[in-house]
Amino acid sequence: MPEPEAAAGGPGDGPAEIAGGMEAGCGELLRRLATMLADDDPEAQSLLRQEGTALQAALGRDAYGRLAGAVGRFDFDEALELVRSLPLHAAPEPAVPA
Repeated sequence: MPEPEAAAGGPGDGPAEIAGGMEAGCGELLRRLATMLADDDPEAQSLLRQEGTALQAALGRDAYGRLAGAVGRFDFDEALELVRSLPLHAAPEPAVPA
């Protein structure tokens, strides 16, 4: 049986757990979000709303809250910095068109 604090997303919400969640499917979502943020695409807000539950589960409340706050303020530079700082570099910098 899992320990209560790990199941509640508490202190067991460390980098290893976050990385595991991102490897399980949020990597592609974060790459899409990073591309939108780099392009200053306001649709990043829609993507965050649609996928908020999955992202919050993978990132944890604190990291997701900071990300959602930056996107909500249209501070896409800060949001992109947050996405790029996530473990395992799940959201590499989007390619710059030639």
